[in-house]
Amino acid sequence: MEHRTIKAYKWVFIWIGLAGLCNLAVWYFMGTEKALQFLAGYLIEFSLSMDNLFVFLTIFMSFGIAEHAQHRVLGWGIIGAIILRLIFIMLGVQIVSRFEWVLYLFGVLLIINGIKMFRKTEKVEDPHDSPIIKTVSRVLPVSPDFEGEKFFTKIDGRKMVTPLFAILILVECSDIIFAIDSVPAVFSVSTDPLIVYLSNIFAILGLRQLYFVLEHLHER
Repeated sequence: MEHRTIKAYKWVFIWIGLAGLCNLAVWYFMGTEKALQFLAGYLIEFSLSMDNLFVFLTIFMSFGIAEHAQHRVLGWGIIGAIILRLIFIMLGVQIVSRFEWVLYLFGVLLIINGIKMFRKTEKVEDPHDSPIIKTVSRVLPVSPDFEGEKFFTKIDGRKMVTPLFAILILVECSDIIFAIDSVPAVFSVSTDPLIVYLSNIFAILGLRQLYFVLEHLHER
């Protein structure tokens, strides 16, 4: 097995281990109930976001993105996900505190997502046809070619974004779409914003590393 594949596996287990340590810390400082909520939230987020990995793989393979550029996109994607999930969760807390009956809808959403996981019938779309990519191309000046890992470039004195930046936007929007499903599902087991946020973040960080395991296996 290649060295980079072993390294990717190592980081997957490191993040899973850190999530376990966080769960122990929650149990020690906040009690058994909160610890069980964290564990349930982590497993829900991890499983529901698994599809995200295959979406990323489809996007990167379709556009022929080099591995070092994938690292850069996913690195910034993590930063965006951390910020966006915080916003989603804080909005969710406000909604739940005012309309407690929404929790029943979140529970139904969790059941629907579970059924969808066993009845996969969605057709995989070509990322080139994504309306997000087309919108970015209409709104922003996009350079015709990739510039390595650069998101921005200058052609004939004109500042432009590179196609890699458009792909970053596509990745972030994909994460938002998945968050609309997964975040409410975690609220079905806990309404504590700290528990929900921590379980989300640890699951996201572990999944990003798991992507590179998937990508290396795909190559092999």
